[in-house]
Amino acid sequence: MAINQTPTLCISLARHPGKFGFTVHNVGYKTLGLNFHYQPLGLEDETKLPNLLQTVRATGIRGCSISMPFKPLVIPFLDLIDPKVATIGAVNTIVNENGKLIGYNTDYSGAKEALPDLQGKKVLMLGSGGVAKAIGLAVKEKGGDLYIANRTKDKAKQLATTLEAKVIDWETRFQEQGYLLINSTSIGLNSNETPYSQDYLNNFEIIYDVITSPIESRIIREAKELDLEVIPGYVMCVNQAAAQFKLYTGHDAPIEEMQKAVINLLGGE
Repeated sequence: MAINQTPTLCISLARHPGKFGFTVHNVGYKTLGLNFHYQPLGLEDETKLPNLLQTVRATGIRGCSISMPFKPLVIPFLDLIDPKVATIGAVNTIVNENGKLIGYNTDYSGAKEALPDLQGKKVLMLGSGGVAKAIGLAVKEKGGDLYIANRTKDKAKQLATTLEAKVIDWETRFQEQGYLLINSTSIGLNSNETPYSQDYLNNFEIIYDVITSPIESRIIREAKELDLEVIPGYVMCVNQAAAQFKLYTGHDAPIEEMQKAVINLLGGE
């Protein structure tokens, strides 16, 4: 008689857990027939973070996905970090290797997978928050000539120093021309706002947005109306989850099935 083994557990750590991780990871496990389970976990009190990570270490929880504001806060409690983490300053993935906690940033790898070759091409990135650091590093490693515009210019300057990028004023962003425009701000999240007027989107060949809700943000919709190439936010999200999946399980993620599940979750076709 077959014995049902307890599944290997992976969790997410977020202040307000959503359904994305639960959906995409568990679909991947089911598709490949892996005895894993992914469970979201909410945490409001950041002072409990050290104890929670110690529980991850002691109980053998295999992986832990980290959301803001915890991405930089977990770093001091880890045993090792991937070299990219030192540049980005944030961890979104923890892997438990026999009680040793190792931190990674798959936002970076997800962005790098989504980006085209950028060798010698001008890229304008709007925003300088946590996800912008990961995307900006990916742009630089793809050979892009990175320009950063942020509503708070000092933050743009700080990130530009880290990434050896250039800074432009937020107010003059519509005057810029280049190959790729990236929105890494929250403008458009659950709204019909846009960080870039459609009148000027033709200044670029490709429009990349990090927003996943709505699944087709206004800037993506308006770029499509102009027949521009687009990279919607869910592409990076699925890519970063696939990188997590490989770290947790050792198996290549079933990307197509995971992406279909995410599009369905987000209300797409």
